[in-house]
Amino acid sequence: QSSSSSSGSSMKQDCLRCLLLLGSASIIAVTIIVVGFVQEWTDEKLGVVLEMGLALAVVGSILMACDWRALGPRVVVHHSTVAVATALLVAVPLGLIIFALIEWEPITGLAILCIIAAGAPTLAFGLTGCCFGSAVAYAIIMLSGTMKNASKVDPTLAARLSILGIALVLVSVYMPVRSSVTLRRIEDWPGMVEVDPRSEEFRERAQFFAESCSLRADKYPFRLGISSLYRTVGPTWEPKKGHLFGLLFHGTSWEGAKGIIVDGFKLPEHPGMFGRGIYFADSPLKSWQYASREEAIPKPCCPASSCCNRGGLILMCLVDMGEQRREQQANVQLRGYDRRGFWACLTCQNGAYDSVVGLSEEQGGILRVPEYVVYNPRQARVDYIFEVSTEPG
Repeated sequence: QSSSSSSGSSMKQDCLRCLLLLGSASIIAVTIIVVGFVQEWTDEKLGVVLEMGLALAVVGSILMACDWRALGPRVVVHHSTVAVATALLVAVPLGLIIFALIEWEPITGLAILCIIAAGAPTLAFGLTGCCFGSAVAYAIIMLSGTMKNASKVDPTLAARLSILGIALVLVSVYMPVRSSVTLRRIEDWPGMVEVDPRSEEFRERAQFFAESCSLRADKYPFRLGISSLYRTVGPTWEPKKGHLFGLLFHGTSWEGAKGIIVDGFKLPEHPGMFGRGIYFADSPLKSWQYASREEAIPKPCCPASSCCNRGGLILMCLVDMGEQRREQQANVQLRGYDRRGFWACLTCQNGAYDSVVGLSEEQGGILRVPEYVVYNPRQARVDYIFEVSTEPG
């Protein structure tokens, strides 16, 4: 049965990869065709317009590929494609307007482009976007020769350089749109149901959450309050005989949580303190540091309205700990134990483990509170998502 499930999952992944490639090719083709038609209507230079279309299509495909790697294929198919289309609807007409301005008056066109190139990422990404956008605007000005001789700026060269700024606008529109489409209503995520705050289920889970917080309350100067609770509705596990299971917590961003819900846990690209694993805690207070980062919580639609503010997300997961390996010191080389590998067969699985427990200072380790790590994404499933915020300690 597990073999059949694995092959089915692999087939779905292959289908989704094909769909992503087809979607990327379609975006490139449609973008080039659209800008070609628009070029006929606006009488812009065909070569520069097609270069812009190709550049924007390639950037859009790269953004989708990055989302595929970070958030999973379903987020790409359902949301990233919509965000790319929306961003193209903004960037393509804007690029054609900029081209027309540069053809008419290069200095004016470049000045407007630089303002847009610096302003759009500032609105989308704050100070970091402002610095990067300003650097791109400065590069456009310097490479176009405006600083040396403003009267001899080549309009064609200036138009080609402006593609950099238009591509930056595409990214600046894409990221907020993708976030707004992907996030906000957790109850609309696949297999998610909001739990009624007046129900017994809510009270029981809230009590477990509070008890888990009190377990490490002396280690943290704040408390957490529950804003909303969501339950996953999906396939359940058959507990393995003799395995140790635990309800643990995992803090992540809204985008990360959406990716986990639709595609399951994924191993990180970079190792943590105990290698490339999936990290959990026995107290939500520990998990909050990963859920409360600035980029982890979506920005309110209307900053002036407090009703749009959202909290951080902490996932309550059922984790199959299996045989545990206890670590007192950091060990970034850990990758889990392959029970089917040659070494396991040679040693009769001597020293095998299914999870790692990073010990706290009280237990003889170096951590403030324990950490629990698994190296197989199938060892963890999400049962509930808590939307939480801090309260005075």
